[in-house]
Amino acid sequence: MFKSTGNIIAPLIVSLFVVNMVDWRPFAFGSFSILLAFLAFLILIFVISRGNIIENKPSEQIKQRNVLIEFHLWEKLGKLLRPILIIAFYYNMIDAFFWTLIPIYAESSNFQQFGGLFLAAYSLPALITGWFIGSITEKFGKKKTAYASLFTGPLILLSFFFIKNPVVLVISVFLASCFIKMTHPVINSSIADYVSDAPLMEMEIESLEDFALNIGYIFGPISAGVLADLFGIQNAFGILGLIGAVLAALLLIFGPKHIIINPKPSEL
Repeated sequence: MFKSTGNIIAPLIVSLFVVNMVDWRPFAFGSFSILLAFLAFLILIFVISRGNIIENKPSEQIKQRNVLIEFHLWEKLGKLLRPILIIAFYYNMIDAFFWTLIPIYAESSNFQQFGGLFLAAYSLPALITGWFIGSITEKFGKKKTAYASLFTGPLILLSFFFIKNPVVLVISVFLASCFIKMTHPVINSSIADYVSDAPLMEMEIESLEDFALNIGYIFGPISAGVLADLFGIQNAFGILGLIGAVLAALLLIFGPKHIIINPKPSEL
């Protein structure tokens, strides 16, 4: 919620006070923001240094693993966790895609006054979905919730193919983000479930999740640039939505119904 609040406020501030300035003021504003972040970091370091550090000692001893064993575990877990890793990859790809293209789209389309609203509309649902995603997953299950969200949200982005009005597009972004943002808590809770099922493989599971998320942040800007160059910025969002809808349909049809992580003792 704190991260989403920052993501909402920052674009609005930039679009209202900074976007039309081409002198030293945008850099001064950015430097001031970085200084505030650094001061907050120092305060947290001081607070943590005064607290008690509790070391968690594992109840079970894990034998030293070599590179080949780690690679084998990654390969096995990667196959088992493929659906959730694909969803994590696409979620971060969308996130990077939006933060890359929306400012450029607002500038190139002469929608400067709507540029901040686009990013705010994309970030705002993260403050909302967390309050009711638990009851939804309890009723329909995490897998169905993730697939339905991944299908519906990108499907709404198809409106970028034929809608030109910026206000309507802001509303479309908000509605699409309401569904897309539902996948984030589902990803986190699913990973927590897998770690609970196989606590001795916690590091491998979290490493695979981080890998999928980081790859998404790499491919997001790359795909945004390529699609924008080939089809135009607005059509690029529609293509992104089409890819997500197809991906969700494939996962729903061919994805496993249950994921069980049960490593052999020899692998630990």
